[in-house]
Amino acid sequence: MEKKINSTNNESYSYSFKEKWREFPETDMSITKGSGDIISTANDINIFMKALFTGNILTSKSLNLMKTIKDDFGMGLIRYKINDRQGFGHRGNIDGFRSTAIYFPKEKLAFTLISNGAKIDINTIYSEILKLYFNDALIEISEAEIKKFAGTYVYEKDSNDIAAFIQDKTTLVHVIKDEFKKPLVYKGNNKFIFNQMYAESITFTFSADGKSLLFEQGSYRGKYIKKE
Repeated sequence: MEKKINSTNNESYSYSFKEKWREFPETDMSITKGSGDIISTANDINIFMKALFTGNILTSKSLNLMKTIKDDFGMGLIRYKINDRQGFGHRGNIDGFRSTAIYFPKEKLAFTLISNGAKIDINTIYSEILKLYFNDALIEISEAEIKKFAGTYVYEKDSNDIAAFIQDKTTLVHVIKDEFKKPLVYKGNNKFIFNQMYAESITFTFSADGKSLLFEQGSYRGKYIKKE
């Protein structure tokens, strides 16, 4: 039997490269199984996430199994580190509908964002809203200090493994393979964060003289030396 999303605003739209909105065709929910066939509201998802992480649905043993990360995934959960805060949740999309739901245990916060049409990545919006919620103030740093950290750094155990940075006024920018550029967030004490939703955020902590840095991502720790 054909299954439809029966709601008032069930249309989903995408913004095409021709700079116009187009309606997405609707997938029959009978074929999506557990991947995409849950219809809910952000508030109800938050209620579920809080209940899950406060022991009202599963035992602590089962929840710990869900949070055990192997190859970037747990049992139904992904570990996130956004704006230097760690959380667990999941994301997904179908027919232009997009959702991201994360619970931050330390802050006791469940935050879900859903969309049925967006011109920019929903995860970028998610990160920016989180910054506003926590009132994360930007820490200022001078152009002279940023200049000290710009340059190319080489992993002390592999000369082919490099980390490159350029300066954009008072912002340090991480450059990957001369193509991808990512502005970093300064957290004070010579520490910069590469925020990302699809993998663990990266922390670059520079020495005071800018001659070396500690590259940290998840369980990885690596020391890099600046090329002269």
